[in-house]
Amino acid sequence: MRIGICALGAISQDTGGQTYIINLARTLQEIDRENEFYFFVSDAEGDILPLKEQNFKKISVPNTSANVFRRLAGEHIKLPSLITKYKIDIMYYPNNFASFYCPVPYAVAIRSMLYYHYPYAIDKTRLRYRKWLTPRSARRAKKIIAPSEDIKKDICNYIKTDPAKVKVIHHGVNTSLFEKEYDEREYAEVFNSLGINAPFFLYVSALWEYKNQDKLILAFKDLVKRYNIPHQLILVGKGLSTKDSYEQRLRNMIKDLKLEKRVIMPGFLGHDKLKYLYKKCEIFVFPSSYESFGNPLFEAMSAGVPIVASNVHSFPEMIKDAGLLVDPLNVDELAGAISKILQDPSLKRQLIQAGKERVNFFSWIKCVTETLSVLQSTTRQFTEVAK
Repeated sequence: MRIGICALGAISQDTGGQTYIINLARTLQEIDRENEFYFFVSDAEGDILPLKEQNFKKISVPNTSANVFRRLAGEHIKLPSLITKYKIDIMYYPNNFASFYCPVPYAVAIRSMLYYHYPYAIDKTRLRYRKWLTPRSARRAKKIIAPSEDIKKDICNYIKTDPAKVKVIHHGVNTSLFEKEYDEREYAEVFNSLGINAPFFLYVSALWEYKNQDKLILAFKDLVKRYNIPHQLILVGKGLSTKDSYEQRLRNMIKDLKLEKRVIMPGFLGHDKLKYLYKKCEIFVFPSSYESFGNPLFEAMSAGVPIVASNVHSFPEMIKDAGLLVDPLNVDELAGAISKILQDPSLKRQLIQAGKERVNFFSWIKCVTETLSVLQSTTRQFTEVAK
């Protein structure tokens, strides 16, 4: 069977989409030597995707890296012709949308319904485009994959989809990177380069307003004032670097609160540095109002770090009892949960153990095996109907 996978626009962005595509490709190569896989990539993204097995091919869709309009033309005009050219049996679109016209049966992964809850998170043009194409893609798909029961519920409610058509497949987690022990000199080198010189709390994700880093900064300020804690707060991630952006407002807020040496914003960090921060942070805090899965939570659990996170959307489903859950908009609750872990060593040990047990539930082998099963069964059903 020839399986096509659309990776246009997903690989070059340092987001959950990139994590998903790279691990999908890596794991498929570990478990499947029989089917043929065709990854359709933009012309500048091919080197990022590691394909080594003979039954895996990268197909470059020309002129799709220059700007968003050319990428859209590639997805909706050039890609369908390539699907036909390479005689693809089934397509998999893992990034929320399918091509406007797809000449073969397809499955689509709708991994986020963010713009239905927080439409201000993207510009109006993209919002209209996504609210038009997401329902259309879902209606025409033979099968829909969602990363959580919460996303499945949103798909069914907002775009009126039959629940039987939606399969929940949780993402996996790479635990090996965070289970290793590293030399103290390596820690010192990384921490000195970032200005970390005290015990610290850690946050990792993009800097967007709905992720509530501003509430975390206020909670941290409250803890410093009330308990005179020696900690720093490390906010890893990037946003839009414009004059009036949310990231700039956060930097101004840190300056106004006189926390310049206590709150560090190093921007995006790759896992070559991030692994050291996970291993040494005292508490991982994740007060986002919305996440489709939340990879950083499970990376922190793998590293043996207690979690404070939101009590909304997919968080309770994903975390269960492996963290303290709070209202992400309530600064007092956020500060209180952090303080509770700091003051209760028994609770801290309990959360660390629960996190290590919980993270074992999420495996890339399981995720990709179930995804492959969906694609194969969908192809068989379509072939039988065609006969």
